[in-house]
Amino acid sequence: MVTDKKGHLKGVIALSEDKEITIETKAVIITTGGFAGNEELIKTYIPSYNKEEIRLDGLPHQESGFLMASEIGAAQEDAITLEIIGPAYFGPASIASFTRRPNMLWINKKGERFADESTIFHIHSKSVNALFQQPSKMAYALFDESIKQSIIQESPGPFEYFALHGKAWLANIETDLKSQLDKDTVKIAGSWNEIAQWISVAPEILNNTVETYNLYCKCGYDEVFAKERQKYLIPLRTLPYYALKDGIAMVATHGGIKVTMIWKFLIKMIILSPGCMLPE
Repeated sequence: MVTDKKGHLKGVIALSEDKEITIETKAVIITTGGFAGNEELIKTYIPSYNKEEIRLDGLPHQESGFLMASEIGAAQEDAITLEIIGPAYFGPASIASFTRRPNMLWINKKGERFADESTIFHIHSKSVNALFQQPSKMAYALFDESIKQSIIQESPGPFEYFALHGKAWLANIETDLKSQLDKDTVKIAGSWNEIAQWISVAPEILNNTVETYNLYCKCGYDEVFAKERQKYLIPLRTLPYYALKDGIAMVATHGGIKVTMIWKFLIKMIILSPGCMLPE
């Protein structure tokens, strides 16, 4: 970026192969994204950040625009935050889509349920905040063959509609699940005892968690977390049983260059314009 003697922005310098191009302008729009791919910069603002607990699952932006703007004196936001989602599966998109389904049963490393699983379907902040408080920020999504087949029969959700081309991803789910077995992120078993051994938790704890959840499904009421939609309370009884190893994913950073209210308004108008709306 180029400034005049008073420090006012007056243009930018761009590179075209081996040639520099100076573009004079009264304003510059910076669209370089956040800095989710810049671990050093994240730790500058959030010293507690641990990439082993919160893994990058978005675009690895380095925030070159933020750094350039800072160098010429641009004002910065007072707070930098991470946009995180979870439970999230790190692997084939088809399996990641299964994890996001509200009819899963989530457990932590202790084999205990920790949240209303349907929150991931409509309020990501609730589900990831619950996971953030679990040991090692890890979770396991459990389901059975019946739930797997019901998901295959359902209409695609917004994410699947846009990112996975409707129901096309379902053709790969069987192959994708089996391909992850050697990577120790998927377990297919004939009993919950096998799942418990894989998770390294006492079998009686996991069996009690599943039996209690199945009882809530039978009664149609979740006594612990009040799972919001009864249609998502589906018991896990049909072999084989499945477990997916999940964690927390970072998709973006928020904050950086201070934005005036008018620009915030315009950005909201662009994001919420009819062309950007999700299908009902």
